[in-house]
Amino acid sequence: MKTKTLLGAAGALLLSASVASAAGGFIRGQVIYADFDDAGYDADWGYGIVGGSYLDVTQKHEVSLEADWIRWDVSATGEGLTGDAKHRFLPILANYRYHFRTPDVSRISFYLGASVGYAQSKIEGSVREDLGEFIDSFEDSDWGFVYGGTVGVTYEVNRAWSLDVGYRLLMANENDFDEPIGSIDDATINMGYVGIGWKF
Repeated sequence: MKTKTLLGAAGALLLSASVASAAGGFIRGQVIYADFDDAGYDADWGYGIVGGSYLDVTQKHEVSLEADWIRWDVSATGEGLTGDAKHRFLPILANYRYHFRTPDVSRISFYLGASVGYAQSKIEGSVREDLGEFIDSFEDSDWGFVYGGTVGVTYEVNRAWSLDVGYRLLMANENDFDEPIGSIDDATINMGYVGIGWKF
């Protein structure tokens, strides 16, 4: 299935889930800073969109679907060869959050959450000798299971708009690629994010 088809289906589910909720729905755009915990990776920026709904009128229980796009620059050396590549990472996640709200500070809520889903990893790059002579180019992609936990804080600017700041630890299962890429073992991804949400 094509990536655009998956994103379109996810977007339709986000919208339908939000509209169906009597407690209110939301859409949130976010900027992500992600660090792939592996040698040769440079931390980089990405972005995402989240849509979902609250399960109760107190808005303590939140469910959502999320689609993100992140890209890392990767470099590796060995046996007189150097490889440079770009790793594009597209996770599609189902999320749950529990908000801790207090009457005294009604605009601020702290939350804990969990995420589960699948992610596409696409790697493309080239291999050259250390002296600079080009040898070959490569490109491959694979889908894998991902899961993680989230912690953060939400500030409600007014009834419609909110600011969301948080941290997610995402675990990605092993991906298998054609040579010369090979396989990427189970990975840990540290993600910090800032988002702006709109309730309806």
